Amino acid sequence: LDQLMGQERDVLPEQRTNRSRQFFDPNVCKFFLCGFDINLFKNTRSVDELNRHLKNSDYERIQDEGLKAAWDALPDEEKAKYGYERDTKRLLERLVNDCDHRIRRGMERVAADLAHELNGEAHRYTPEEQAVLDKYVQQIQELAKRAEQLGESGDVDGAQDAIARSEGLKLSKEVLERRLLPDNKLMMVCPVSGVFLSSTDNETRRTEHLTGKQYIGWTHIRALHDSMTNNLARYYQRGLLKERGG
Repeated sequence: LDQLMGQERDVLPEQRTNRSRQFFDPNVCKFFLCGFDINLFKNTRSVDELNRHLKNSDYERIQDEGLKAAWDALPDEEKAKYGYERDTKRLLERLVNDCDHRIRRGMERVAADLAHELNGEAHRYTPEEQAVLDKYVQQIQELAKRAEQLGESGDVDGAQDAIARSEGLKLSKEVLERRLLPDNKLMMVCPVSGVFLSSTDNETRRTEHLTGKQYIGWTHIRALHDSMTNNLARYYQRGLLKERGG
């Protein structure tokens, strides 16, 4: 209704100011201005992790692409004054920490299951199998380095794409490792989203995961967190912030 009739639709005509909405208005979502849509996990299990750190009022704030464009156009000197990126980085940091904790717990469970299957004996791959796995490792490392370089240069989309490709290769490598084991019906944990997957999932299932809300959402959160961290470090180095990290 605000967009159709204006913010002052319920105000008497003689009391209206005809003031247009500004990005710094209290009812505007500052996370959205910084590139984080807090609704990205709607109808997924990951929404519970967001809800632990947000209030109902946060979801009621306005998300406006025009205001985001106005924010994006500001120079560093202006952005540093508002502190929106600092607050967004803190939220993203809490989310990443929660997700990483869930991933560690999942991996510990998977490792315990794997140790039970192998009876404590390490599986040996053939030279041909090891060569394929080593190639995966090389490509993953190259993409991780590329993502870091793009993040430092401020290219969030490029860094996010490189991270997604890197994590996709990690997942493919883990699938191959599981399939080469004597008993290949084992679970694995996505290193980005923490979602449990089966080593016997077919290509369609893996593609659905890599293009799903949770994987894309957590990939974006991680890339945006790195971008916010780099932005705040740049502000500090330029003397725009008194403390590192905001």
